[in-house]
Amino acid sequence: MLRCVLLLASLLASLLAPLRAHAQGIPAVPAKSDTLAAVYVYIQAGDTVAFEAVRQDSAVLRGVFVQPDRPRVNWDHLLADGAPALLTISIYPPNAPGDVVPLQETDILSVGDSMLVTTRTGNGTQHQRVSSAKGAVPLLARSVLHTAILAWYAQQAKRDTLPVYVTGSGRTVPVVAEVRGDTILLSVDGLEIISTWSDGRLVEVQVPSQALRVVRVMSLPPSR
Repeated sequence: MLRCVLLLASLLASLLAPLRAHAQGIPAVPAKSDTLAAVYVYIQAGDTVAFEAVRQDSAVLRGVFVQPDRPRVNWDHLLADGAPALLTISIYPPNAPGDVVPLQETDILSVGDSMLVTTRTGNGTQHQRVSSAKGAVPLLARSVLHTAILAWYAQQAKRDTLPVYVTGSGRTVPVVAEVRGDTILLSVDGLEIISTWSDGRLVEVQVPSQALRVVRVMSLPPSR
């Protein structure tokens, strides 16, 4: 129980922290006061395996993913003209406080038919240009919530198929989405994902082949 409390405290501290200065490369409209934020629990075959907090507003999608005794992953997906653009992934030591300097930060931005990947560590900065697809959106593979939210944005743009650049593997694959009432059915490179929404809020995500459910357990008040 204490471990869960500490993990949740780490999530909330990171979720509410201001954006780091380096991630301001793309102009974004000011955040609205009706920010949506929630905490989710990852349940696999009946066991709690991870927590993730997510905040959505008019300027940024922010997520914080934690697993017991493993590095914390923060992701900030800036919005440009209402669409996901620059993705910043920050890796922190296990159980690190919200304001500690990350072990590694990576910016991923789509430019033409390529992804520009900039990685910063204590050893310096590396730049890489990776072949992708025009209009592809960078995706944090381990975050099921990030996948579901990107599919929702694709639907808002009336796109049934969205190419995504999967961080880690460096592959670009299509996300195919089908809306059925309050449910968005996703197919990501053959993986079936079911996301359920209510009044624009993500309630639950299921990955049947992995016996995985991601359930919202706590909603946070609006930012002011």
